[in-house]
Amino acid sequence: MADEKPAQTPRDKMVPPRQSDQAKGGTDVDGSAEERELWSGRTSVKFFYGKLLLLGAISIMLLVAGIMLRGTVKANWPIWGALLLIAAGAVALLVKVIYVKLRWRYRLTTTRLFVGDGILTRRVDQVDLVRVNDVSVTQRLIDRLTNVGSVTVICPSDKSDERLLIRGIDDPHQVAEYIHREMRAIRDRRGLITEEI
Repeated sequence: MADEKPAQTPRDKMVPPRQSDQAKGGTDVDGSAEERELWSGRTSVKFFYGKLLLLGAISIMLLVAGIMLRGTVKANWPIWGALLLIAAGAVALLVKVIYVKLRWRYRLTTTRLFVGDGILTRRVDQVDLVRVNDVSVTQRLIDRLTNVGSVTVICPSDKSDERLLIRGIDDPHQVAEYIHREMRAIRDRRGLITEEI
């Protein structure tokens, strides 16, 4: 039983940038490291926990209101109305979760970031990491508790996409660190000097 491998988690899909470069060992003609995938992911279901909690609170209030109205009007329609509204809210949330999970795809390599948008028609934006100036992480309270968040990648030299948003991913600080580390490594390899503001 000691030979069994544990099941892979989303965190297992992340490959530490420096270790992976050393393992690969190859370089291109211009001296830069070969492009390899470091991370890929989608919006996490945990990103919707806040909305789920809100739906739960509203559901309890609707049920309490339905029970109170039932006693006043001596009919069952307030309870059925409350249950119908709760079911409609649950279905709407489920549809939104599925839509967002299918809509956004993200992939980070040692030289580029890819952001895929769309379900039937897909558009993929890609940014060279050398163009990235800053990376920030945004997390709400519930996001910090569940370790999800959004990463904003700022590229002022790219006029079409000055800001790319990686929405609701697991372990956003690790992904932001990968982007920052690879951006610095590319600049160091190319001998680019960056000014600190």
